[in-house]
Amino acid sequence: MEAVFESKKLELIYSPVGENKARKQSLGNIQESASTDSIGNFAKLMGQLAPTEEDLNTVMLVEKQRINIK
Repeated sequence: MEAVFESKKLELIYSPVGENKARKQSLGNIQESASTDSIGNFAKLMGQLAPTEEDLNTVMLVEKQRINIK
């Protein structure tokens, strides 16, 4: 059985300074061919553009694939 690419998205997890609750930002429609290096560089840029009262701590890459079983 072969997996078929469906979608890829990023979830950027920010930690507001002085708060316990993290804030999540989702970005959809990421190219299938996007490398982890390019995603990491993009995340660093997003962290630099974030308000100074928020730190970008984590980037989650969520990829969805479909496997046809029939």
